[in-house]
Amino acid sequence: MRKKLFRSFSSVVLVVVLLLSVASISASADMTATVIYDNTPAREGPGNNYKPLYYLNTGKSVTVVSMDSAGWCKVKIGGNTAYIHCWYLEQAKNTVYTVSDPYPAYIKSDGAALRVAPNEAYPAVTTLKKGQVLLVTEEHTSGWCGVLVNGVPGYVFGSYINRGYNVTPTSSGNYDAYVNTNGTNVRIGPDQSFASLASLPYGTAVHVDQVLTNGWCIVTINGLPGFINGSYLNNGQFIDTVAPTIVAASGTGYINTSGAEFRVAPNTQAPSMVALPKGIAVQITEKTTNGWVHITINGVPGWVYGAYINDGTYTPETPGFDPTVTKSAVNSAGVISANGAAVRTYPSSLAPTVATLPAGMPVQVVDSYSNGFYSVLINGLPGFVYGSYLLIP
Repeated sequence: MRKKLFRSFSSVVLVVVLLLSVASISASADMTATVIYDNTPAREGPGNNYKPLYYLNTGKSVTVVSMDSAGWCKVKIGGNTAYIHCWYLEQAKNTVYTVSDPYPAYIKSDGAALRVAPNEAYPAVTTLKKGQVLLVTEEHTSGWCGVLVNGVPGYVFGSYINRGYNVTPTSSGNYDAYVNTNGTNVRIGPDQSFASLASLPYGTAVHVDQVLTNGWCIVTINGLPGFINGSYLNNGQFIDTVAPTIVAASGTGYINTSGAEFRVAPNTQAPSMVALPKGIAVQITEKTTNGWVHITINGVPGWVYGAYINDGTYTPETPGFDPTVTKSAVNSAGVISANGAAVRTYPSSLAPTVATLPAGMPVQVVDSYSNGFYSVLINGLPGFVYGSYLLIP
């Protein structure tokens, strides 16, 4: 049984690899470059195992015809062809290859640093563990690779990376399931850093071919393969309850979050009349056995899922630091993980914004707060950033 399932896994990976194709790498040809070290060997072929044809000194000009992904430059010297590693040529050593079809890879040993730029002098966003899945988007002649790790960009030295997937099939699979959340992505690889093939609505039927050790599933949808995180799938056939059991209820309450959908029926597939603001008062009239609440707002009836309603009366938040929030020391380097991170004057989303930071900006993290904020130093200046915008090793 395991052999059969593994063959299924292998066939799907083969399809995905064919979709990805071979990474196409190119660079501008016929570039003039200058040798930067004395006694630089120009070899018969692209590798240190090839015999040197010439030894060139600092300042010698050559014509670069092409480059390969291993960092070797094919050059012309006086009409003859030879190969020099691009690292020894001033104009070519930092050439960036954009990978036209990004390919999957994984970290092959603990301790690989994900940095904000392709050089060890730049700060590390985090240290990656063996087996971490990533997507390679760039290759550099210096040996560095531009990557995405869970959607976060950075750079890892190529010697820490192996191509392919580092996930194995479990003994589970070969069953029908359905998507349990609107907007679930079907991806080309078993990690959220891989491109989405489609966004599925709640209730979409899929066949789970194999469950992988990282929690992702290889699925088939209308005969096409893809990958979905297992947390977005429920086993069995989707049955939409058209008429759930309804019981009488009464009371007052309020919407506890912004954007809760006010629907015409107790179902996520029912049309939404409006997205409700946080704090709006509601009158509760009925509840269903599957968690929905029938309410009226200013006399208008509709349905809201119960998780978005609190009993009682809403007390608006007021600006100012909440004295019940506690803090603890961190004292660690960090980096901003998304563009537009707001720097605030105190640890609250109600605090004024004094600046917005770009992804990749290094910061010094001083303290963490129980409401999810962190105090940071940016070039020595203090401020507060919400934790979802920070990566801390």
